[in-house]
Amino acid sequence: MHPAPAISTCLPQTTVSGVATLSELDLQDAIHARDPHLIMEAVMEGAALHKEAFGWSVVDECDYSGLTAMALAVLLDSRHEGVCAVSTLLSAGGRLDTVDARGRTLLHFATSAPVARFLVEHGVPLPQGARERWLRALAAPPGRVLFDEGVPLAMPDNDGALPWMAVQLTHAGFAYKPWRSVVTLSEADIAYVSHRRQWGIGNVRALWPQTVYALSAADELAMHLVDGELKHAAQLIGLGAEQNLPQTDLFIEADDGDREYLDLTALGVATVLDSVDGTIHRLALFDASQLGGFHGKYRSTLLHLATAPVVARWLLDHGAPFDVKDSSGRLPEETLPPATAALVVAHRLSRVLPDSAGTSRPGGRL
Repeated sequence: MHPAPAISTCLPQTTVSGVATLSELDLQDAIHARDPHLIMEAVMEGAALHKEAFGWSVVDECDYSGLTAMALAVLLDSRHEGVCAVSTLLSAGGRLDTVDARGRTLLHFATSAPVARFLVEHGVPLPQGARERWLRALAAPPGRVLFDEGVPLAMPDNDGALPWMAVQLTHAGFAYKPWRSVVTLSEADIAYVSHRRQWGIGNVRALWPQTVYALSAADELAMHLVDGELKHAAQLIGLGAEQNLPQTDLFIEADDGDREYLDLTALGVATVLDSVDGTIHRLALFDASQLGGFHGKYRSTLLHLATAPVVARWLLDHGAPFDVKDSSGRLPEETLPPATAALVVAHRLSRVLPDSAGTSRPGGRL
Protein backbone atom coordinates (compact mmCIF):
# COMPACT_ATOMS: atom_id res chain seq x y z
CA MET A 1 0.00 0.00 0.00
CA HIS A 2 1.34 3.44 -0.91
CA PRO A 3 1.30 6.18 1.77
CA ALA A 4 -1.34 8.86 1.42
CA PRO A 5 -0.16 12.07 -0.24
CA ALA A 6 1.01 14.94 1.97
CA ILE A 7 -1.36 17.84 2.53
CA SER A 8 -0.24 20.88 0.55
CA THR A 9 -3.11 23.33 1.05
CA CYS A 10 -2.41 26.11 3.56
CA LEU A 11 -5.12 27.40 5.86
CA PRO A 12 -6.26 31.07 5.80
CA GLN A 13 -5.08 33.42 8.53
CA THR A 14 -7.44 33.92 11.46
CA THR A 15 -5.21 35.99 13.77
CA VAL A 16 -4.58 39.74 13.70
CA SER A 17 -1.38 41.79 13.94
CA GLY A 18 -0.78 44.54 16.47
CA VAL A 19 1.26 45.95 19.33
CA ALA A 20 0.84 44.56 22.84
CA THR A 21 -1.15 46.68 25.28
CA LEU A 22 -0.34 46.88 29.00
CA SER A 23 -2.86 44.16 29.80
CA GLU A 24 -1.33 41.96 27.11
CA LEU A 25 2.15 42.50 28.54
CA ASP A 26 0.71 41.41 31.90
CA LEU A 27 -0.70 38.36 30.16
CA GLN A 28 2.70 37.61 28.64
CA ASP A 29 4.30 37.66 32.11
CA ALA A 30 1.52 35.45 33.48
CA ILE A 31 2.02 32.90 30.70
CA HIS A 32 5.75 32.81 31.35
CA ALA A 33 4.98 32.15 35.02
CA ARG A 34 2.30 29.62 34.01
CA ASP A 35 0.15 31.08 36.79
CA PRO A 36 -3.56 30.34 36.15
CA HIS A 37 -4.79 33.11 38.44
CA LEU A 38 -2.61 35.83 36.85
CA ILE A 39 -3.60 34.61 33.37
CA MET A 40 -7.26 34.87 34.33
CA GLU A 41 -6.77 38.41 35.70
CA ALA A 42 -5.02 39.62 32.53
CA VAL A 43 -7.75 38.19 30.31
CA MET A 44 -10.41 39.90 32.41
CA GLU A 45 -8.52 43.18 31.93
CA GLY A 46 -9.09 42.82 28.19
CA ALA A 47 -5.90 41.18 26.91
CA ALA A 48 -6.33 39.85 23.36
CA LEU A 49 -5.65 36.16 22.90
CA HIS A 50 -5.26 36.04 19.12
CA LYS A 51 -3.17 39.14 18.38
CA GLU A 52 0.33 38.52 16.98
CA ALA A 53 2.03 40.81 19.47
CA PHE A 54 4.50 38.63 21.32
CA GLY A 55 7.91 37.07 20.89
CA TRP A 56 9.98 34.52 22.73
CA SER A 57 13.61 33.50 22.48
CA VAL A 58 15.89 31.05 24.23
CA VAL A 59 19.64 31.46 23.80
CA ASP A 60 21.08 28.90 21.36
CA GLU A 61 17.68 27.25 20.91
CA CYS A 62 14.88 29.25 19.32
CA ASP A 63 13.73 32.73 18.38
CA TYR A 64 10.01 33.27 17.79
CA SER A 65 8.22 36.43 16.74
CA GLY A 66 4.65 37.22 15.75
CA LEU A 67 3.20 35.01 18.47
CA THR A 68 -0.30 35.14 19.83
CA ALA A 69 -0.94 34.57 23.52
CA MET A 70 -2.22 31.11 22.62
CA ALA A 71 0.96 30.24 20.71
CA LEU A 72 3.14 31.53 23.55
CA ALA A 73 1.17 29.39 25.99
CA VAL A 74 1.74 26.29 23.85
CA LEU A 75 5.48 26.99 23.72
CA LEU A 76 5.79 27.50 27.49
CA ASP A 77 3.59 24.53 28.35
CA SER A 78 5.66 22.37 26.00
CA ARG A 79 8.88 23.50 27.63
CA HIS A 80 7.48 22.37 30.99
CA GLU A 81 5.97 19.12 29.62
CA GLY A 82 2.45 19.81 30.86
CA VAL A 83 -0.87 21.52 30.14
CA CYS A 84 -1.57 24.64 32.18
CA ALA A 85 -1.40 28.01 30.41
CA VAL A 86 -3.04 26.92 27.17
CA SER A 87 -5.94 25.19 28.92
CA THR A 88 -6.55 28.27 31.09
CA LEU A 89 -6.64 30.47 27.98
CA LEU A 90 -8.98 28.04 26.25
CA SER A 91 -11.43 28.29 29.16
CA ALA A 92 -11.08 32.09 29.05
CA GLY A 93 -12.25 32.28 25.43
CA GLY A 94 -9.18 31.27 23.48
CA ARG A 95 -9.47 29.22 20.30
CA LEU A 96 -7.35 26.27 19.24
CA ASP A 97 -8.25 26.48 15.55
CA THR A 98 -6.31 29.70 14.86
CA VAL A 99 -3.85 30.14 11.97
CA ASP A 100 -1.28 32.96 12.02
CA ALA A 101 0.13 35.11 9.20
CA ARG A 102 2.72 32.43 8.40
CA GLY A 103 0.13 29.69 8.15
CA ARG A 104 1.11 28.11 11.46
CA THR A 105 -1.46 26.32 13.59
CA LEU A 106 -0.93 25.97 17.34
CA LEU A 107 0.41 22.48 16.70
CA HIS A 108 3.47 24.11 15.09
CA PHE A 109 4.47 25.35 18.56
CA ALA A 110 3.95 22.08 20.47
CA THR A 111 7.13 20.19 21.34
CA SER A 112 5.87 17.80 24.01
CA ALA A 113 3.45 14.89 23.90
CA PRO A 114 1.05 16.12 26.66
CA VAL A 115 0.54 19.47 24.90
CA ALA A 116 0.19 17.91 21.45
CA ARG A 117 -2.41 15.49 22.82
CA PHE A 118 -4.39 18.33 24.41
CA LEU A 119 -4.44 20.30 21.15
CA VAL A 120 -5.47 17.28 19.11
CA GLU A 121 -8.24 16.33 21.54
CA HIS A 122 -9.64 19.86 21.72
CA GLY A 123 -9.84 20.94 18.10
CA VAL A 124 -6.57 22.05 16.47
CA PRO A 125 -6.96 21.90 12.63
CA LEU A 126 -5.88 18.53 11.20
CA PRO A 127 -6.20 16.64 7.90
CA GLN A 128 -9.03 14.14 7.64
CA GLY A 129 -8.28 11.00 9.65
CA ALA A 130 -5.23 12.50 11.37
CA ARG A 131 -6.84 12.89 14.79
CA GLU A 132 -7.15 9.12 15.24
CA ARG A 133 -3.53 8.62 14.13
CA TRP A 134 -2.26 11.17 16.66
CA LEU A 135 -4.25 9.71 19.55
CA ARG A 136 -3.11 6.20 18.75
CA ALA A 137 0.55 7.25 18.60
CA LEU A 138 0.45 9.45 21.71
CA ALA A 139 -1.29 6.77 23.77
CA ALA A 140 1.65 4.43 23.19
CA PRO A 141 5.26 4.74 24.46
CA PRO A 142 7.42 7.04 22.28
CA GLY A 143 8.40 5.32 19.05
CA ARG A 144 5.94 2.44 19.37
CA VAL A 145 3.47 3.82 16.78
CA LEU A 146 5.10 5.64 13.86
CA PHE A 147 3.96 6.45 10.32
CA ASP A 148 5.55 6.54 6.87
CA GLU A 149 6.52 9.92 5.49
CA GLY A 150 3.66 11.28 3.41
CA VAL A 151 0.87 10.04 5.67
CA PRO A 152 -1.26 13.15 6.43
CA LEU A 153 -0.69 14.10 10.07
CA ALA A 154 -0.88 17.91 10.19
CA MET A 155 -1.45 21.06 8.16
CA PRO A 156 1.72 22.67 6.77
CA ASP A 157 2.56 26.36 7.18
CA ASN A 158 2.98 28.75 4.25
CA ASP A 159 6.49 27.42 3.62
CA GLY A 160 5.32 23.82 3.58
CA ALA A 161 6.82 23.02 7.00
CA LEU A 162 5.00 20.55 9.21
CA PRO A 163 4.85 20.81 13.02
CA TRP A 164 7.86 19.35 14.85
CA MET A 165 5.75 16.77 16.68
CA ALA A 166 4.19 15.63 13.39
CA VAL A 167 7.67 14.94 12.02
CA GLN A 168 8.51 12.96 15.17
CA LEU A 169 5.55 10.68 14.49
CA THR A 170 7.28 9.45 11.33
CA HIS A 171 9.91 6.72 11.23
CA ALA A 172 12.61 9.06 9.95
CA GLY A 173 11.74 11.94 12.30
CA PHE A 174 11.62 9.85 15.47
CA ALA A 175 14.97 8.27 14.66
CA TYR A 176 16.47 11.77 14.42
CA LYS A 177 15.24 13.21 17.72
CA PRO A 178 12.57 11.35 19.72
CA TRP A 179 10.31 13.05 22.23
CA ARG A 180 10.22 12.13 25.90
CA SER A 181 7.76 10.13 27.92
CA VAL A 182 7.13 11.97 31.19
CA VAL A 183 4.93 11.37 34.20
CA THR A 184 2.01 13.79 34.34
CA LEU A 185 -0.07 14.44 37.42
CA SER A 186 -3.72 13.41 37.22
CA GLU A 187 -6.63 15.02 39.03
CA ALA A 188 -6.09 12.53 41.85
CA ASP A 189 -2.54 13.84 42.31
CA ILE A 190 -3.54 17.47 42.88
CA ALA A 191 -2.22 17.29 46.46
CA TYR A 192 1.31 17.14 45.04
CA VAL A 193 0.95 20.42 43.13
CA SER A 194 2.74 23.39 44.67
CA HIS A 195 0.56 25.53 46.93
CA ARG A 196 0.89 28.65 44.77
CA ARG A 197 -0.18 26.79 41.60
CA GLN A 198 -2.93 24.93 43.44
CA TRP A 199 -4.33 28.26 44.63
CA GLY A 200 -4.32 29.62 41.08
CA ILE A 201 -6.00 26.51 39.69
CA GLY A 202 -8.68 26.75 42.36
CA ASN A 203 -9.48 30.36 41.44
CA VAL A 204 -9.73 29.54 37.73
CA ARG A 205 -11.97 26.54 38.32
CA ALA A 206 -14.30 28.64 40.43
CA LEU A 207 -15.14 30.47 37.18
CA TRP A 208 -14.40 27.75 34.61
CA PRO A 209 -14.91 24.35 36.28
CA GLN A 210 -14.10 22.35 33.14
CA THR A 211 -10.54 23.66 32.78
CA VAL A 212 -8.13 20.78 32.14
CA TYR A 213 -4.73 20.58 33.84
CA ALA A 214 -2.13 17.89 33.17
CA LEU A 215 0.99 19.04 34.99
CA SER A 216 4.41 17.45 34.66
CA ALA A 217 5.56 15.70 37.82
CA ALA A 218 9.11 16.80 36.93
CA ASP A 219 8.08 20.44 36.69
CA GLU A 220 6.27 20.34 40.02
CA LEU A 221 9.26 18.58 41.57
CA ALA A 222 11.53 21.44 40.53
CA MET A 223 9.08 23.98 41.97
CA HIS A 224 8.90 22.15 45.30
CA LEU A 225 12.70 22.02 45.45
CA VAL A 226 12.84 25.78 44.86
CA ASP A 227 10.19 26.44 47.50
CA GLY A 228 11.82 24.10 50.00
CA GLU A 229 8.72 21.87 50.22
CA LEU A 230 10.80 18.72 50.58
CA LYS A 231 8.01 16.42 51.79
CA HIS A 232 6.09 16.97 48.56
CA ALA A 233 9.30 16.74 46.56
CA ALA A 234 9.97 13.30 48.05
CA GLN A 235 6.41 12.20 47.24
CA LEU A 236 6.82 13.29 43.61
CA ILE A 237 10.08 11.38 43.32
CA GLY A 238 8.18 8.36 44.65
CA LEU A 239 5.55 8.85 41.93
CA GLY A 240 8.29 8.55 39.31
CA ALA A 241 8.94 12.19 38.46
CA GLU A 242 11.63 12.56 35.80
CA GLN A 243 14.82 13.72 37.52
CA ASN A 244 16.86 14.48 34.42
CA LEU A 245 14.53 16.73 32.41
CA PRO A 246 16.40 19.99 31.64
CA GLN A 247 13.72 22.63 32.07
CA THR A 248 14.43 24.93 35.05
CA ASP A 249 16.30 28.26 35.08
CA LEU A 250 17.62 29.80 38.30
CA PHE A 251 19.20 33.18 39.08
CA ILE A 252 21.25 33.21 42.27
CA GLU A 253 22.44 36.40 43.93
CA ALA A 254 25.71 35.92 45.82
CA ASP A 255 28.36 38.08 47.49
CA ASP A 256 31.01 36.86 45.07
CA GLY A 257 28.86 37.57 42.00
CA ASP A 258 25.44 36.69 40.64
CA ARG A 259 25.04 33.41 38.80
CA GLU A 260 22.53 32.31 36.19
CA TYR A 261 21.82 28.63 35.66
CA LEU A 262 19.89 27.45 32.61
CA ASP A 263 18.16 24.18 31.72
CA LEU A 264 18.71 22.58 35.09
CA THR A 265 17.40 19.12 35.83
CA ALA A 266 15.75 18.43 39.18
CA LEU A 267 19.08 17.09 40.41
CA GLY A 268 20.73 20.24 39.10
CA VAL A 269 18.22 22.43 40.98
CA ALA A 270 18.88 20.45 44.16
CA THR A 271 22.64 20.85 43.75
CA VAL A 272 22.50 24.60 43.14
CA LEU A 273 20.09 25.35 46.00
CA ASP A 274 21.81 23.05 48.48
CA SER A 275 25.04 24.89 47.60
CA VAL A 276 23.33 28.18 48.46
CA ASP A 277 22.09 26.80 51.79
CA GLY A 278 25.24 24.82 52.60
CA THR A 279 23.23 21.62 53.14
CA ILE A 280 22.43 18.39 51.33
CA HIS A 281 18.75 18.32 52.29
CA ARG A 282 17.50 18.29 48.69
CA LEU A 283 20.15 16.00 47.22
CA ALA A 284 19.54 13.43 49.95
CA LEU A 285 16.03 12.87 48.51
CA PHE A 286 17.42 11.37 45.29
CA ASP A 287 18.81 7.98 44.33
CA ALA A 288 22.58 8.41 44.53
CA SER A 289 23.04 6.03 41.59
CA GLN A 290 21.62 8.70 39.25
CA LEU A 291 24.32 11.35 39.74
CA GLY A 292 26.01 10.92 36.36
CA GLY A 293 25.20 12.71 33.12
CA PHE A 294 24.67 16.39 32.42
CA HIS A 295 22.37 18.50 34.56
CA GLY A 296 22.59 22.04 33.17
CA LYS A 297 23.12 23.97 29.98
CA TYR A 298 26.55 23.73 28.37
CA ARG A 299 27.04 20.13 29.54
CA SER A 300 27.36 20.95 33.22
CA THR A 301 27.73 17.97 35.52
CA LEU A 302 26.51 18.14 39.11
CA LEU A 303 30.02 18.97 40.28
CA HIS A 304 30.15 21.96 37.91
CA LEU A 305 27.10 23.23 39.84
CA ALA A 306 28.28 22.40 43.37
CA THR A 307 29.75 25.67 44.65
CA ALA A 308 29.67 24.69 48.35
CA PRO A 309 32.31 22.29 49.72
CA VAL A 310 29.75 20.26 51.69
CA VAL A 311 27.76 19.60 48.51
CA ALA A 312 30.83 18.76 46.44
CA ARG A 313 32.03 16.40 49.19
CA TRP A 314 28.68 14.60 49.24
CA LEU A 315 28.67 14.23 45.45
CA LEU A 316 32.23 12.90 45.37
CA ASP A 317 31.49 10.44 48.18
CA HIS A 318 28.51 9.13 46.19
CA GLY A 319 30.39 8.64 42.92
CA ALA A 320 29.50 11.74 40.88
CA PRO A 321 31.92 12.22 37.94
CA PHE A 322 34.70 14.70 38.68
CA ASP A 323 36.76 14.37 35.49
CA VAL A 324 34.16 15.30 32.83
CA LYS A 325 34.56 18.60 30.96
CA ASP A 326 31.75 21.00 30.10
CA SER A 327 31.09 22.37 26.61
CA SER A 328 33.90 24.92 27.09
CA GLY A 329 36.39 22.19 27.92
CA ARG A 330 36.56 23.00 31.63
CA LEU A 331 36.71 20.50 34.47
CA PRO A 332 34.55 21.22 37.54
CA GLU A 333 37.61 22.38 39.50
CA GLU A 334 38.18 25.11 36.89
CA THR A 335 34.75 26.66 37.46
CA LEU A 336 34.25 26.36 41.22
CA PRO A 337 35.17 28.71 44.10
CA PRO A 338 38.72 28.12 45.45
CA ALA A 339 37.79 26.09 48.55
CA THR A 340 35.47 23.79 46.62
CA ALA A 341 37.90 23.50 43.71
CA ALA A 342 40.71 22.48 46.08
CA LEU A 343 38.51 19.72 47.48
CA VAL A 344 37.78 18.37 43.98
CA VAL A 345 41.46 18.52 42.99
CA ALA A 346 42.46 16.62 46.10
CA HIS A 347 39.86 13.97 45.34
CA ARG A 348 40.98 13.68 41.72
CA LEU A 349 44.62 13.30 42.72
CA SER A 350 43.69 10.62 45.22
CA ARG A 351 42.15 8.70 42.35
CA VAL A 352 44.94 9.31 39.84
CA LEU A 353 47.96 8.74 42.07
CA PRO A 354 48.65 5.11 42.94
CA ASP A 355 47.90 3.92 46.45
CA SER A 356 50.27 1.96 48.67
CA ALA A 357 49.60 -1.16 46.61
CA GLY A 358 50.58 0.65 43.42
CA THR A 359 47.10 0.78 41.88
CA SER A 360 45.03 3.84 40.94
CA ARG A 361 41.29 4.12 41.38
CA PRO A 362 38.87 5.05 38.57
CA GLY A 363 37.11 8.40 38.24
CA GLY A 364 33.41 9.01 38.74
CA ARG A 365 30.75 7.62 36.42
CA LEU A 366 29.14 9.67 33.65
